[in-house]
Amino acid sequence: MSETKHTPGKWEVSQYNPHEIWVGANINIATCHRLRGEGIANAHLIAAAPALFEACKKYHKALQNCNPDAGDEVDEADRMGKAAISAGESKE
Repeated sequence: MSETKHTPGKWEVSQYNPHEIWVGANINIATCHRLRGEGIANAHLIAAAPALFEACKKYHKALQNCNPDAGDEVDEADRMGKAAISAGESKE
C-alpha cells in the first residue's frame, strides 16, 4: 500500500456551516451543495473518510492473517477491501 497523499489532519464538519468540511481553520476540504439534511449527512460522511480509509487498511491487513480456507465471505471482504483502499489512494 502506498503512502497517504490526501490532506492530513482531522477532517471536521464546520461548526458555522454544516455543509463544509475543514482541516483546522484554513483548509476547506469540501462543500456539499444539496438539500439541507442530505447535504449535512454528506458532509459528515466526507469528514469521516480518512478514518474510514485507515480502518479499512487495518482491517484488510488483519484479514491477511486469517485462515485462507475461511470461505467466500472472507474472499469477498478481501476483494472489497482491496478495491476501497485502491480507490482511496492517489494515483498521482
